[in-house]
Amino acid sequence: MSRSKKKQKEVQNQKEMKESSSYPKWITQGLIFSVALNLALLTSLVFNAVKGKEGRSRYNSSSQYISKMDDSSSSLKNFLIECSEKKFPDLVKLLSSNAHIEEGFSQRDIALSVLSHQYDLDVDRALMGQSTILRYIPVQGAVGSSYEYPVFSGLTQAQYELVQSFVKNEKWPLTSHGLYKKMIQGVNDESLKEAFYLSREFMYVEGLFCSLAISKEVLLNTILQGTWDYLEEFIAQHNQIQDFSNPLRIQFLSQYLEVGSQYAARLILEIDAAYALKKLNDTQMVALLGMLENKSNLAENFAVHLALGNRSDWVRQEACRLLYHYSDQNLPEPYSYQEAINFIGHKYKIDPAHTIATSAVASTTYEAPNSVETHKIYIVQERDNLWKIAKKNQVSLDELRKVNQLDSDLIKVGMTLILP
Repeated sequence: MSRSKKKQKEVQNQKEMKESSSYPKWITQGLIFSVALNLALLTSLVFNAVKGKEGRSRYNSSSQYISKMDDSSSSLKNFLIECSEKKFPDLVKLLSSNAHIEEGFSQRDIALSVLSHQYDLDVDRALMGQSTILRYIPVQGAVGSSYEYPVFSGLTQAQYELVQSFVKNEKWPLTSHGLYKKMIQGVNDESLKEAFYLSREFMYVEGLFCSLAISKEVLLNTILQGTWDYLEEFIAQHNQIQDFSNPLRIQFLSQYLEVGSQYAARLILEIDAAYALKKLNDTQMVALLGMLENKSNLAENFAVHLALGNRSDWVRQEACRLLYHYSDQNLPEPYSYQEAINFIGHKYKIDPAHTIATSAVASTTYEAPNSVETHKIYIVQERDNLWKIAKKNQVSLDELRKVNQLDSDLIKVGMTLILP
């Protein structure tokens, strides 16, 4: 083999050896990158899992519910019990104490946790949305139940200073749940109401009723006559749905009937009496009628529809009872439906036999002649418009708009109108 060919072969062999030696380096680099990526993903998952615990339910942290912890955490347990018995101002003072207790917890960590979970301090708002990490301490309750008590961990000095400044400068430094509890407890302060009006929960309810002329005060009183758990659960189920229809409003209000909310009963009639007549079940309907003791033209007409309609005997008897009540009389005993509808027919100038036979609730209007107000109600039908309704009922179009507080002539099927 010539010298030039040998030289060329040697160069080729060296090149191949160089390429083969670089191959493992690429594999190594790829493996290092893969491991680093997996570690980053794992760290992210762990962080999110820990951070996600912030959404757990609050625990009532009074000492009667905290009886013991692990023996290894006796100092932590004692200080937690001590803090749970302190007043709000005393706990705020402890936010300045960075004295270590054990297991990496300081006195201010425990104090802030009790302020948050027992006194509803709005830590998220105080920290302006900065992320926080909770650690969970196993605690056994006095009645034998066990749970994990959430404690803030790892907050910086600057974050604690933000919390202290927030508490000092805010009149109501509480979560929306804390504001709600204050009002339930009877605190009557306009600034408290104004603070709650800015809460996510109230703004959702206000948005649900935004197209109707309903005051904030009425919506607030409705909420206060219910339960916080129901409000939170309803919002969680529907806050992603852009539905502001009457059926959803009635669904929201119907739950409040079960706890005796007179505001909910009033709103249901004002929003869509026709829908309520058709969709409320018997239990809800009886509850609604039970909250209409105060006579109004709308309530009277609603009860007449039910008394002469095709509902269950239970509902019709309750409707008859209410109509007798409006006439300052008691339902006769023994009860006779025939006697009751004869009384109603005579009082309201209605032929009960004809009304029950046709049962055209949506197309019928009744007048309460003995009421102070002599309005009728009309339930909008298909192909109706405001001008046709005014002409049909011989009323002024302007008066019809005014009495129903209409900003435009847009109406929809099933809508209840008051006729002047």
